Amino acid sequence: LKGLFSTNLMAFSTSRLKNLHTYLTTSMTILSFFVPML
Repeated sequence: LKGLFSTNLMAFSTSRLKNLHTYLTTSMTILSFFVPML
């Protein structure tokens, strides 16, 4: 049971990190697109 819990926790953390990375990449892309227009 404990092994299953830690595996789920790892998967959860990994997906959170991936989402954060995607969010940051998207933000940087949008910023790099808009900043030259300012």
